[in-house]
Amino acid sequence: MANLVSLASGSSITLTVSEGQSIVLNNGRSDVARLSITTGVNAGRVVTASHNGRREYGPFGVGSITVAAVSGAVRYELSGDPVSPLDDDYQPLGQEETGAVRSLVSRAGKRASVPFKLFGQIQNSAGVLGNTNHATYEVPFDWIALRVHVENMASTAQISMLSAVAVSNDATASPFTPSGAWSNLLFSGAATHATTACTSGAGTNEAVPTDLVSDWLALPSIQRTDGGTGRVLMLRQFVPAAGNTTGNRADIASTSLALSVTKVKAWFRSGDCVTTPANFTSPTEWTMAPAVWFEFLTASGAIVLLASGDSTVQGADGGPMPNVGGAARLVSESLSGLVGLANAGWSSQTSVAYYANALARLTSTKPSIAFYCPWSPNDTDKYTAAGITRMQQQALQWIEACRDVDAFPVLLTPCPANGLDSTQEGFRRQIVAWVKQTCSTGLAALADRDAVYTDYSTATGGYKAGLNATTLHPNAAGYALEAAQVWAPLLR
Repeated sequence: MANLVSLASGSSITLTVSEGQSIVLNNGRSDVARLSITTGVNAGRVVTASHNGRREYGPFGVGSITVAAVSGAVRYELSGDPVSPLDDDYQPLGQEETGAVRSLVSRAGKRASVPFKLFGQIQNSAGVLGNTNHATYEVPFDWIALRVHVENMASTAQISMLSAVAVSNDATASPFTPSGAWSNLLFSGAATHATTACTSGAGTNEAVPTDLVSDWLALPSIQRTDGGTGRVLMLRQFVPAAGNTTGNRADIASTSLALSVTKVKAWFRSGDCVTTPANFTSPTEWTMAPAVWFEFLTASGAIVLLASGDSTVQGADGGPMPNVGGAARLVSESLSGLVGLANAGWSSQTSVAYYANALARLTSTKPSIAFYCPWSPNDTDKYTAAGITRMQQQALQWIEACRDVDAFPVLLTPCPANGLDSTQEGFRRQIVAWVKQTCSTGLAALADRDAVYTDYSTATGGYKAGLNATTLHPNAAGYALEAAQVWAPLLR
């Protein structure tokens, strides 16, 4: 970094760049540093580096760019050896071609705090009241400490709750009895905890859940002895019937699937088995897991991936919320230990609601890379000009929110839908074209699901043969193809 140049707050400079060069922002300040690119195809892009962080943006094509310091003085340099546009691995940022997408991993920062969020959608259920709900998880990396996020989508608070966690070396012979001791989760130092009421869309699929975060617990992962992969973590949650009208749950696909597939298995037993763990005997296996997600402190860190959208992002195939086949999950598991996934896809949710959830998740997960789809078949205004405008505005605001948390934004084109007429499909294709054009400017990277799934031999579109389970949802083959052709090239 011998060629660092300082730029005073509010000032700008025009730089001559060669093919293949990037601009590097090096932040030695105590807060976030921002450098705005004000000219060229990358105009409007704000390069952000966190405290003592380094962020590279590029490469550029030949020419000049003007940059300006935003919110304080910055230090930068031009980096990278000039290369020929004929080189096989050269694509200027914002000019990627289909099938030749530059990896985002080299540009995204690792996070020491890594989320493990399997479920976007949660539901209210009075069936959890008075029972201890146990979940056994298979986490694809080691950790040093953890904390838990307890979500609530009900219009009322859940009170007098108790939660505990334990690590185990075995999830096969003893799937709900850990080899390690149980540790109560504390919330501001207290074991008994209460969520706050959901204030937006409570009790419906338009909910924006509240999020109660536990204190950090120094409970490191341990090696397995049962021959399985990943690390085993167990959680128990007790929501008493007294004082509560409903609880929250996240559904698992099936009790017949193995832990290695679902990554979570669940059981329940009546009564409080958090206070007295030994009472959790002869439990009943459930398809209901607690509505929680985890944050882990790791020694090596990981690229944190946040995926926001509807059921096609969550991974549903029109069945009972399998959560096991989505492209984001498939690719994150293929990069086990390197990528931590926060799956914020929510079946049946509109883009109005999952946009609000996406903004909340950006703050709570602080991802390295964030994916977002502006359009959903669940939207009531999806076939109107006003609806398209709303979706565009939300996507642009989401991109700005990504910058605020130093996350690299990626826009997803929407999946097709069978049975549309040409007018309806025309509105969907409008948002597809807009996403592609926006990404071509460098504001965001492109994840083109439309190119994988849509049959363009007809004006009514729809899925290509063999890639869908329902009129709206991909099947397993479709998700696998999407993971390989759309997500993996961005994360390779």
